[in-house]
Amino acid sequence: MTSIFLAERWSRVGDTVSALNCQLASLAAQNRQKKICCVVLKATEEEKKDAADCGVELILPCLSDDIIDACENDEPCYKWLLSPHDYFSTLTSVQNVEYIVEHVKSSTSFLCASVLRKRCFKDADIVLINHGTPSADVADKHLKFAEAAAAVFSVGPTVFEEYSNLYQPTNIQIVHEIYIPRPGNTFFDLNAMSKTSDPIRQILTVITDKKVDFTRLKSLAAAVGQVANWFQCMYVKIPEWFVRTSSAADLSDTAKFINDSLTSKYIESKTYPPYGYQDELYRDLQKSNVLVIPPDEPFRMEALWAIAAGLPVLVPRRTAMAEFLEKYFGNQQSTFFTTLLSMICHHRLVRC
Repeated sequence: MTSIFLAERWSRVGDTVSALNCQLASLAAQNRQKKICCVVLKATEEEKKDAADCGVELILPCLSDDIIDACENDEPCYKWLLSPHDYFSTLTSVQNVEYIVEHVKSSTSFLCASVLRKRCFKDADIVLINHGTPSADVADKHLKFAEAAAAVFSVGPTVFEEYSNLYQPTNIQIVHEIYIPRPGNTFFDLNAMSKTSDPIRQILTVITDKKVDFTRLKSLAAAVGQVANWFQCMYVKIPEWFVRTSSAADLSDTAKFINDSLTSKYIESKTYPPYGYQDELYRDLQKSNVLVIPPDEPFRMEALWAIAAGLPVLVPRRTAMAEFLEKYFGNQQSTFFTTLLSMICHHRLVRC
């Protein structure tokens, strides 16, 4: 039997959805009696090799002859999955498909698994992985899709509760469970805070939103700037702020906005493009003293990676990640500024 996973990329260090997709597909591939395929829009040679090492076959766009001239130069998009015979002709030849696994984000306006089942794999069951609550205008569509699925998993307690409230009024039973990802063993082996000497003070932030909401970064930048001002008053070395973004196209605009919002002349963010290799992520965790999460995605794998590595994590109040930390690590609260300051100095896990 074959299981098909749907994702934009095969990337362990990209956004949370991609990272979780890699984790789930790799776990499924450990069952040698099953063939695991992952449909992606594009993949680097290293990503192809990583998938193959995990026992996962990547299926990339393969345009049919009748549209190759018209669409050959078009950028692949997720909507292509709605027309598999035109854009993924090799996918349609896959046999004995048992499950189609699709990740559902809050911004998802179309769901491809049902289309694939209807047009190519009539005997397959659908499994959904919820990453964010759908907006009101597409909630009904998501509900009907969940009713047709064999099982639904929601990532983290907040998303699970929100979807439970959405599913509860229905008369159709929906198999709905919570899913808590586990970081790989490599992160537990990092021991990021085991350094006895501390020559580098670094604040690490990873922005994974494809379209950066600058208003969400303004208060974060102002807080980091205030911390820098306090460090200057105490004649202490100013920490560096290392920012990773999800899109190289947003790099210059994001860097300019963050630095304009710092309200401090003693610190400047160093903004870099997204991770290309896991070693880059390991190096950042080793060099940093605290991971500061901006208020964007409902659940952040970077936070779990940092916790596994022993690195303190700071997240904004009233976010899904904050509720997760409170539920599983206890409610340790403090104000944003003093928490950030004390975490850099004393290294402790808190929720602000």
